[in-house]
Amino acid sequence: MNGAEWSRGSTGDMHWSFEEIVSYVSRSETLHPGDFIGSGTVGGGCGLELGTFLRPGDTVELEVERIGVLRNRVVAA
Repeated sequence: MNGAEWSRGSTGDMHWSFEEIVSYVSRSETLHPGDFIGSGTVGGGCGLELGTFLRPGDTVELEVERIGVLRNRVVAA
């Protein structure tokens, strides 16, 4: 956040694989091309775990190797 790295993780550290997540979700939901399934944060990547929280004006970046960077600015409600 705002240039500081909060956590670093790998899909190898995930509790369930994406295949298992898709299999579980598809038991009760119809999946369509383009649907987005979030897997949650990596260990140590949650503000609650770190005792730090986002505020309006903060910029958050999530980077996935060989895919790119998702960058969002936090705004007030």
